[in-house]
Amino acid sequence: KKTGLKRDPGNGGRIENVTGTCNKNQPRSKAASPQRDPRYIPQSVRDEVWARDGGRCAFVSPGGRRCGSRWDLEIDHIVPLARGGESSPSNLRLLCSRHNLLEAERAYGEEHMARFRGT
Repeated sequence: KKTGLKRDPGNGGRIENVTGTCNKNQPRSKAASPQRDPRYIPQSVRDEVWARDGGRCAFVSPGGRRCGSRWDLEIDHIVPLARGGESSPSNLRLLCSRHNLLEAERAYGEEHMARFRGT
């Protein structure tokens, strides 16, 4: 299930998943803890990345132009986890879904990423 990020002004401006649901009466998934899931990014780190990147896509083209989109933002690992990257603010950035896909294709190749797009 694909998720994006949004800033929720009614919740103190915290970042939340766009397609995620929250039921406070149910226990959290065991996979949603740093001990069990290396992809877990703490809320405080998400907030720091959001503030640093200004709630906009941080992709910069080879010509030096920043995308700046506010649509369908995702947190991207600059050095992918599979290649030893960490979930620390210095290795994270906000990217729109198109630029996140572009960076994934650069890191892993178009053929590999086509498996995840269903094409």
